[in-house]
Amino acid sequence: MMHNNLQNEKIIETFKPFVGKINQTLDALLDVMNAQKEALLASNVEQIEALTEQHSQLSQDLREQETRFVTALHSHFEIEAGSDIKLSNLKTYFPDLAELIDSWRETLIEKTILLQQKHYQIVQLFEFAMLRNGNMMKTIYSLHNEKNMQYSATGKREHVVSGVAINQRV
Repeated sequence: MMHNNLQNEKIIETFKPFVGKINQTLDALLDVMNAQKEALLASNVEQIEALTEQHSQLSQDLREQETRFVTALHSHFEIEAGSDIKLSNLKTYFPDLAELIDSWRETLIEKTILLQQKHYQIVQLFEFAMLRNGNMMKTIYSLHNEKNMQYSATGKREHVVSGVAINQRV
């Protein structure tokens, strides 16, 4: 299915909005993840919750945009739904626009890698916060237990366990 240059440019123009929206959503996700990181460092629970909701919505939007783009590619090139189609495969159909297609692909790959890195950082921050919170709770409860000792009828010290399992990993 080879086309002339003018037809190729018109066809590619129909795909530009898909790539543009995906790119914008990736940028928005990166911004949200940067804000999540800051909120975690500031221990701002309300902001963390709001940003998590926003991140979830943007992730869903991204999946929908990717699906629409793939559906449009399948439709235009008359490829069966469910068959793999890659952005780099467009160069086969539009060799004269390979540079543009490569730039789209490189941009999306770079942003995806950045998202993976940010995701890893946020997970690490959450794990650190959970560990610190768990350790703090252990300390609080051990101090509480020391102040609230009981003695049995035989005169031996007994601990009052008041919730040591809270915030521990299971």
